[in-house]
Amino acid sequence: MGSLLFADDQRSLREEPGALGALALLPDEVLMQILSSGGARELACCACTSRAMRVLALSEDLWKACCLEEELAPGEWLRYDPGGWRCTYRRRRGLPAAPAASLGATHYYYSDVLYAPWHCGTAAIPPRWSSFENVPRVAASGLSVEDFAARFEAPGQPVILTGLASGWPAAAKWTEAALRDRFGERHTMSLPAFFDYCASNADEHPLYLFDKRFAETSAAGGGAEPGLAADYAVPAYFSADRDLFAKLPGGCRPDHRWLIAGGTRSGSRRDAPPAGVTPSADGASLTSPVSLYEWFRVFYSSLAEARGGGGGGGGGGGAAALEATVEEGEVLFVPSGWWHCCLNLEPSIAITGNYAPRCHAARILQYLRAGDEAGDLVSGVPHELRPRLAGEFEAVLRTHHPEALEGGEGGQPRQDGGDITPQAARPSCAAVMGREPQAEFRFDF
Repeated sequence: MGSLLFADDQRSLREEPGALGALALLPDEVLMQILSSGGARELACCACTSRAMRVLALSEDLWKACCLEEELAPGEWLRYDPGGWRCTYRRRRGLPAAPAASLGATHYYYSDVLYAPWHCGTAAIPPRWSSFENVPRVAASGLSVEDFAARFEAPGQPVILTGLASGWPAAAKWTEAALRDRFGERHTMSLPAFFDYCASNADEHPLYLFDKRFAETSAAGGGAEPGLAADYAVPAYFSADRDLFAKLPGGCRPDHRWLIAGGTRSGSRRDAPPAGVTPSADGASLTSPVSLYEWFRVFYSSLAEARGGGGGGGGGGGAAALEATVEEGEVLFVPSGWWHCCLNLEPSIAITGNYAPRCHAARILQYLRAGDEAGDLVSGVPHELRPRLAGEFEAVLRTHHPEALEGGEGGQPRQDGGDITPQAARPSCAAVMGREPQAEFRFDF
């Protein structure tokens, strides 16, 4: 509402007589929630009632939901219109281009609820968000698997491995132009359409490609085309020989690799820090009321202040949050139990993967034995096989690493994970910033 303070007449369409009728008693947050409960037809009707309601009903977030929630016809794909999501919806319906939404130079609707998404979807990323780094970089060419396990994997130390992905065929073949030609119009939103969307959208929450089937063979036009798995190689540090989940019988292995891609300001905040994020009581799920960009805009300064004060941050035990900008050809290792989020500074494509190392075998088994809730949180395993997952994993340990099960009482696994030093407990990001959450979130793997 700051713009209203500098307006010449300090009037808003919302304040005009009869602009919203009885609905004027409701704040914009509630009005937007009401409008979001309807569909495109309801939004169009509301937009015809008054100029004030038209501003609310034409919100891009509302029309984005309409486009994404409606089922596509067989053979149809979603193509984003550079004019926005309302234009996208109209084109899908075969309607003429949407008329301009101008209300006149002397009429404005002042609303933080409408301004904040626009700002977060169009503002540039400040350089200070990516100018500080404190994650070590190590050349993969001089780091053996044994050294990696001892220096980084077992103690739970993040590291950027340089030069590891530079030699992959993907480094040359995964350009935007090459991927457009290779995959064309084949999916709900074709890859070319997705790239067009990344280059032209102004969404507060940009769409983010997260594809777990990217390595599978796909059929199109009567012929089979290899998946993208041939374009990269799993580094020896995370190979199947060191991944206990790779030894599970067919159908029991959880999802473990994803192709991720997005434009500027997109990213993953599934494992974002707890400031501004609310974990469930059991720590299994997260709710964030703000977008990734807004999280950085509001909370990043807290990390910087804690860093400038020595990194303690009110009970953080002297620990500081770790930050880094991952460059092309590099691999970032994120140990289990670490809060993390990713913000794309430019259009990016990457591969992410999970693995189950020997040094965490005991904790993984303990987690899988925790009950039905644990099985429900393991994606990629058929529901009928999830109750067997703990037993199958224990069988893998008995065959390949029986020492991980020795020394416990009542068949419980050893808590020290064998002869490798266990990972130290990590302080929460809230502790680093001097804000302890009411409920602690942690990953059990």
